[in-house]
Amino acid sequence: MIYYIGTFGTGHELHDKVQMIIAESKEQAEQLMMDKHGKDWAFVYSPREFRDEKLKGRFNNVKTLPTIKQGVA
Repeated sequence: MIYYIGTFGTGHELHDKVQMIIAESKEQAEQLMMDKHGKDWAFVYSPREFRDEKLKGRFNNVKTLPTIKQGVA
């Protein structure tokens, strides 16, 4: 299992939060985001992609929501 990071768009009530996800693949992480948040989210990043976005100055002051994990209801 790999961890992924789900984000929410500007103006969303959770814009200052990220959703930690543990899943087998990015596609499964995206499905978990759909299951938890519907279509109301922005992107799912791998750890490397998220780090690269942080280096660009994004997501500096975000809080983490409780982790969701594949196979756990």
